[in-house]
Amino acid sequence: MRVMALMAVVISTLTMNPSALHVPGRAALIRQNVYIEDTDCFGILFYANYVRFYERAAVSLLGLEGCGRALREGNLVIGVDGISGMKYKAPAVLGDEVDVGVEYRGCDSTGRISFSASCVRASDGAELNRCADLRLAFRDRITGCVAPGWPYLPVNPSDLDALDAPAAGASDNPPTSTDPSPDFSLQADEVGGCGSLSMHSALRLCERQRTSLIGGASALAELQSSGLQAAVVPIPTPIPIHPHLHANLTPPLPNQPCLTSHHHPVPVVTRPTRSLHVPCQVVVARMDSAQLFDAAADTLLGDKVELRCRLRLRARDTMVVFEQWLISAETNVPLARADVVCLCTEVDGSSAKMVAAPPELRARLAEWID
Repeated sequence: MRVMALMAVVISTLTMNPSALHVPGRAALIRQNVYIEDTDCFGILFYANYVRFYERAAVSLLGLEGCGRALREGNLVIGVDGISGMKYKAPAVLGDEVDVGVEYRGCDSTGRISFSASCVRASDGAELNRCADLRLAFRDRITGCVAPGWPYLPVNPSDLDALDAPAAGASDNPPTSTDPSPDFSLQADEVGGCGSLSMHSALRLCERQRTSLIGGASALAELQSSGLQAAVVPIPTPIPIHPHLHANLTPPLPNQPCLTSHHHPVPVVTRPTRSLHVPCQVVVARMDSAQLFDAAADTLLGDKVELRCRLRLRARDTMVVFEQWLISAETNVPLARADVVCLCTEVDGSSAKMVAAPPELRARLAEWID
């Protein structure tokens, strides 16, 4: 009875606007600004934040009002459940406007909705990121279960259930050994709308794990000071600065305050006087088989989580493949996984070429390489 009631809410809320989905091939496009909160230490869009932008576009297509009503009346929370075939091509930088598009592909046998997605810089039309398969699901806020059904959407499991298979060369099961990170408890900002582990948090934790594998944040800072940079995509040298920011990156004249258009004083930041030389960059190039398992719905605020990883070098050591898992420290059950491919590149101006992982990086990762 509860399942029928939940589905009645979903169907009524999402079909109340006839133009708000339910047509195969239907697409949506939204424009997003890249703010400081979206970027990493280089001022470029953090790798996991493309997923946030795609989720916003998908919810826009489904109907934001209907999704909100499903939450209020049916305790159903919409969110990303899986990602596959995500390719990072060029960086979105602080101040950019990007056009984020999604296209409806269908619904799998479990009730998850599939989209393809892309992110394009508005100023020049350059494609920055593309995702072949982004899956969203409505989950019961109380039980964490995916709402089944979707009778008004075509189901084609043979096409859409490929997400359930790991990427080539990956394992179906997590490794038994752990990485250097100790068990930790989920914090309030690491749980989603259901109060449980979310995809967004899982991806941030995966980034934290990759840092811990090379010795932690201080080791990463040491590598960066020696010229090895860890970023999302190859960063041109010098690092690009959005034209709209140039005014606030130029010191004011003597005895003249630095004002915005609203006449509020802002801190003065001087622009670098020389180009940043980056001998080698380790960049996120692709993400596959990222998914939440059902047990993630039972992993709540305060529960202990463990990170595990298989690490491989491929393509003449130019490619570092992280097969990352989040495991319940109490039950040893997998909660989430993601396969992240990083490339070692040398950047000269606006061009980049693949190179073998530098010795200092190999030495730090040696203990974990499969």
